[in-house]
Amino acid sequence: MFARVKEGHHTSVMAWVQTVAKLLPNIYDPEQTAAVGQCDEL
Repeated sequence: MFARVKEGHHTSVMAWVQTVAKLLPNIYDPEQTAAVGQCDEL
């Protein structure tokens, strides 16, 4: 959708996303257990 709105090619958008992703800090810690909540059915 973004490629259509901005009249660009989808591969250009993918390249932009990959470039920005490399600049983001790597904060994922696989040793840390995620907090999971429980939800009752309504």
